[in-house]
Amino acid sequence: MIGVLATARRTAQQLLHDRRSLVMILVLPSMLMWLTKYVFDGQPDVYDRVGPMLLGLFPFVIMFVLTFGTVGLVQAAVTSVLAVGVLGLLASAFARTEFQAVQFMPLIVIPQILLGGLLAPRESMAAPLTRISDVLPLSYATDALGRSGTVAGWTGDHTADLVIVLGFTTAAVALAGLTLRRRTA
Repeated sequence: MIGVLATARRTAQQLLHDRRSLVMILVLPSMLMWLTKYVFDGQPDVYDRVGPMLLGLFPFVIMFVLTFGTVGLVQAAVTSVLAVGVLGLLASAFARTEFQAVQFMPLIVIPQILLGGLLAPRESMAAPLTRISDVLPLSYATDALGRSGTVAGWTGDHTADLVIVLGFTTAAVALAGLTLRRRTA
């Protein structure tokens, strides 16, 4: 566990010194939300439903790409969807090159987009798809963000979703940490 924390600390230090990644993490999602508002300009009811969920999806995809692009860095620690970066780290631990790491993206990202509740409510999906959705971290982030757009204030459901996403994050960091090769200075 100490090795995992050391890796996370070292990664955070590297991230703070990489301005491009900081812009991608902090500015790009806001720009994409602004663009999306105008894409749905004629359909405010659609934007009201999917807008809050997109607020989780954009950092999810960006962090996945950044994490895979840096193979071995847990850069997700500064996003609202923590689990994605560590999923990227975990998947990248099994890749020998950046190209191999990027090949995991469709396997991990697309099912979460399809099953996370953004395109269709999770409860309206076939039972097997709902069960798969229940083990995907983006589902819980999407639920919490979607709920935030319709419910005033913090609820127990928000807390449950946050705990689940943090659980995914902790498990992924621990698994990823086990796959890292130790280096001696």
